[in-house]
Amino acid sequence: MQATPRRPRGTGHHTAVYPVGPLWQNPGMSRFAILLLVLATTVLDAFAQPLIRVTDDWAYFKGITEPSPANAWKLVGFDDSSWPRGPMGFSAGAHNEATPLHDMFGVYNSVFLRRQFVVTNRSDIAWLYLRLDVEDGAVVYLNGTEVHRIGLPGQSGSAVPFNAAADNRSRVAPDDVDISAGLPLLVNGTNVLAIQVHSSGVLDGNLACIAELLANFSRGPIVQSVTTNSAKVLWKAGSNLTGRVEFGLASTAEQSVSLPADSTVQIAMLPQLQPGTNYVYRVVVSDGIRTGRSIVSTLSTAPTNGVTRFSALGDSGNGGLTQYAVAASLRTWNPDLVLHLGDVIYPAFSNSLADIRCLSVYQRQMASTPYYFTFGNHDLYSTDDGPYLSSFALPTNSASGTSHYYSFDHGDVHFVSVFLPTLTPFSQQTAHGLAVGSIQYNWLTNDLATTSRRWKVLFFHAPMNTSSAHRYDDLNSNGTYDRFEISAMLDPVCERYGVQLVLNGHDHNYERFRPKDALTRIVSGGGGYPLYGMVERDPESVWFQSVHHHLRVTVDGDWMKTEAVATDGTVIDSTTIPRVPPVPGADSDGDGLTDEQELAAGTDPRDAASTVKLQLANQPTGPLLWWKSIPGRRYDLQVATNAPVSFTSAGPAFPRTSQTTNETFIDLGATNSARFYRLNVGP
Repeated sequence: MQATPRRPRGTGHHTAVYPVGPLWQNPGMSRFAILLLVLATTVLDAFAQPLIRVTDDWAYFKGITEPSPANAWKLVGFDDSSWPRGPMGFSAGAHNEATPLHDMFGVYNSVFLRRQFVVTNRSDIAWLYLRLDVEDGAVVYLNGTEVHRIGLPGQSGSAVPFNAAADNRSRVAPDDVDISAGLPLLVNGTNVLAIQVHSSGVLDGNLACIAELLANFSRGPIVQSVTTNSAKVLWKAGSNLTGRVEFGLASTAEQSVSLPADSTVQIAMLPQLQPGTNYVYRVVVSDGIRTGRSIVSTLSTAPTNGVTRFSALGDSGNGGLTQYAVAASLRTWNPDLVLHLGDVIYPAFSNSLADIRCLSVYQRQMASTPYYFTFGNHDLYSTDDGPYLSSFALPTNSASGTSHYYSFDHGDVHFVSVFLPTLTPFSQQTAHGLAVGSIQYNWLTNDLATTSRRWKVLFFHAPMNTSSAHRYDDLNSNGTYDRFEISAMLDPVCERYGVQLVLNGHDHNYERFRPKDALTRIVSGGGGYPLYGMVERDPESVWFQSVHHHLRVTVDGDWMKTEAVATDGTVIDSTTIPRVPPVPGADSDGDGLTDEQELAAGTDPRDAASTVKLQLANQPTGPLLWWKSIPGRRYDLQVATNAPVSFTSAGPAFPRTSQTTNETFIDLGATNSARFYRLNVGP
């Protein structure tokens, strides 16, 4: 099998001979088989500070009748194995949470929910918080005892019938309810939180419930802004509580940083850390009488050089099953850091949604792995940028002193978050917007000019290019498509300062574009929100797929590898990016193909198992051949008889430019004589 690749940079033409697949003679010949070995890795999810997270599954019972036996459903020993299960939240009617109740209208007006959880550190829990977002009313029970009631009649502790009507109250925002009075009900071992949720009647049809149970902290702790010698730890707890981070190399008893009781949201800077080093930490809060502690977590400082592994995702925060699935898939890898490409929360970033749509969803990873966010347009649809900026502890820039745009280093990589939520004329554009000669533009060019890192990655929300829904956006109404305007601003910057990768969101899909000189552009907007399809394929589009996913990137020496990973773990696309053009004739993986040839053919020059594979199966009408293809790449399937010396195209359909990710061909002209096949791959 032969490939005719194109040189990744400059001009030239190369021919690469790939390992030949089976030859075909007649249907009686034995078939060639390829076996794929899939290794499944089980990731143990240790008990973390939230006792029940927004993403956890609950057992539920539709209130057509009372659960039976009466009141037992609130207790730990109740057998709920016959109840269906779904992730929090639950909704009907106009709401669209993770578990919908489509059959509710006119049939029932209540749902009974229960979730068991295990406590192993009861003595460390001094405060208990219930985060509850409900329409219309609810009663909440901890181990069978009522701890909160809202919108339903009756005194605390009195029974609420399954068909009781709640007050007709609008859904406003989640409440963080201090239910610490119920702490004596909590035990080491198995506990249960039970909730009955009611609408105002069977003809109401609208119901919503999102609930979390939190110990000591209503947010975090999470790690932010990690450098070679420092890290920030952020948390939110009750009023008038002092905070302390205890940390060290081997135990939390080695060092500490203390904060006064001046804010419910606290950010501690851990100083004088060592580069590329693992630390353990925990957060302690106190009112002078009671003391609450987080579990012990880990963090790793940035190395000064070496391998860097990071993930990226965008357009995530709708609180649905797909967002949860991407978050779970993201946790199966162990990146050094995560980039979020904007539109963190839908419909708009607000203080009330910051936890249930973002921080609670990713907290079990954020406790150890720093997330770096960049503004999307939906993150500015609230009244101002305050909720976004106050929810994180991101790096700041030297021009405005804010986190609208910023940069940081990790290993050999210099990352830059650009403030480019779209070209919509948001009020923030005046002070922070990107235009040639603007404050941000001058900061950006100076930042890129002065970094000593070998790899440079830009990430921002609005795409440089797209084949999808925002292809023809002109959001600043100046008569120029936004993608052209963004490219005109940033292409020269990327070329001048050697940027190798630009990551964008905004279009809810995955798309990779043909390298432009040394620059690879990828849209990774499949973080959870409903997907967008293709509007018009861009001529430079190499791979487009409307799929929920996240991106994995590994930087190792002079090579970068990207992999788009679907929620089921499937790698839907990958590419290898060299920092500099390969040395002519170099063969990094020793498979007989030069690095230049493999890059042109779309295979990994460092992986001998990564090849263009032409596969074959016998059919009564002739051999069926197929191969994994890249949309926009040119393929010429060729055939020879008797001896593989004189190949010709296998039919008038070849050569052809692929429009799919899998190409197939049945050779109807085959006879009982031997047939040899090869595949030319071109630009």
